[in-house]
Amino acid sequence: MMPRTRMSTMIATRLSRHTLRRQFPISVRTFFSNSENNSAWRGIPEMAIGGGILVLVVADQFLQFRDEKERKHEIKKMEFEIKQDKLASEAAAKKSMGKEALYQSIVVQVPTQFGGTKGLKGVRVKDVLDVLEENVGPDHTYSLCRTRGLKEEDTRVGWFPNSYLQKVL
Repeated sequence: MMPRTRMSTMIATRLSRHTLRRQFPISVRTFFSNSENNSAWRGIPEMAIGGGILVLVVADQFLQFRDEKERKHEIKKMEFEIKQDKLASEAAAKKSMGKEALYQSIVVQVPTQFGGTKGLKGVRVKDVLDVLEENVGPDHTYSLCRTRGLKEEDTRVGWFPNSYLQKVL
């Protein structure tokens, strides 16, 4: 018969192994072992993780491609609109060359935030403008004005705020 201490150690070891098996019925070794019993599970978790990553990468590439395509479409659309506005402005300038001015005005002040496609640009204080039409634009607060250049192509036509103009008598 074995000594009592050795016997109790063996029983404790067997009991501890038995309880571990019940707590963790599937060990990590089950998925990654090379034994014939677990050959059906070999590599499946790795393939699932890899497939998930692949799906995420493909979805990201698709979304980037779609965003780039939309951005290029918007840029082309804006370029087309700018080109059309420029052509319309040039046509208005040619049309206004033969048109008589209602009166002339002096620019008293230049607005700090003035722009847009129809605004008269490149105007400075004390410039003389030909007023072709009054009370145009939003809320009828602008005048259609023309600057006279030395050459015909230097002539510009556009809207300028009425409040910044003073009639020349």
